[in-house]
Amino acid sequence: MKPFTLVLYLLVVFATTLALIYFWFMQPIGQHKFDSAIVELKTGEPLVAFSSRLKEKKLLSGSQIWTKFAQLRGLSTKAKAGEYWVHAKDTRESLLQRVVRGEVVSYEARIIEGWSVDELLAYLQGIEKLKKTLGEANRETLLERLKLRGGNAEGRFLPDTYHYVKGDSDADILLRAYEAMNEELKTVWSQRASELKSSSEYDLLIVASLIEKETGIDSERNIISQVFNSRLKRKMRLQTDPSVIYGLGNSFDGNLRRSDLKSDGPYNTYTRHGLPPTPIALPGIASLRAAGQPSDSKYFYFVGRGDGTTHFSETLEEHQKAVRRYQLGGMR
Repeated sequence: MKPFTLVLYLLVVFATTLALIYFWFMQPIGQHKFDSAIVELKTGEPLVAFSSRLKEKKLLSGSQIWTKFAQLRGLSTKAKAGEYWVHAKDTRESLLQRVVRGEVVSYEARIIEGWSVDELLAYLQGIEKLKKTLGEANRETLLERLKLRGGNAEGRFLPDTYHYVKGDSDADILLRAYEAMNEELKTVWSQRASELKSSSEYDLLIVASLIEKETGIDSERNIISQVFNSRLKRKMRLQTDPSVIYGLGNSFDGNLRRSDLKSDGPYNTYTRHGLPPTPIALPGIASLRAAGQPSDSKYFYFVGRGDGTTHFSETLEEHQKAVRRYQLGGMR
């Protein structure tokens, strides 16, 4: 065979081989019965380790060719550590590109409106994928543990859904929620009503937490905000049960008694004027905005109807009738 012919032959063979490999690369990998699986490329590992793991789990045939072809293209060193979804419908090319782009598996942590900081910490402690870095932190020590300004952490984290990946920590989630709360609080404070009694962003946060625990109905939040704002202006006690319950802590057994309302303490808004010293829960955005924008109603009292809704009254006489109607016999 002449040299030129030989070279041409080799080029054709090489091109054909590359074309076949590329065609193979573009085929779905699901030759075995599986839908999806999560496989991890650990920090510091080469792509071949990930490829071997795929082979062990019977998720990818021809794993060595897959790795070699990635090396020839200069992609193997660009693979990023993390957890990856592997789907039966994936092609070898789409899987490789996902690992190169670092499209790692994302999880959700959902912080719920009305939770206390203790409930939030217990929730994060139960998420296996999160690294635990906070030890026995509580609402008194949490901000310091997060290397933030000290003080009580109650109410300082915005309820929302936060995404994280394996390797993130409980502190990562909390720092993001803390910054989100600060941003939302600044926005609400800058747009607050001119007649608002709250004298600081922190006061507004406290009021928002009271609103959060008083109702789950959006249409009632601004009215409850108005009641609190009006009572503060008149220097009337707020007389809000959730604050008393918060002050009782673990001693609260689910039944709020008259004796509890008479027992003085910093969170007893029946015996003390003004706001409680700290928020009593994590308020959501709706409650924050309501705290900054009370309605223009003229109520001074409200009582739960027992079905989740609230009855509002302008006078004490009307309120007393509502209490007899909706809560008669409900407190010892």
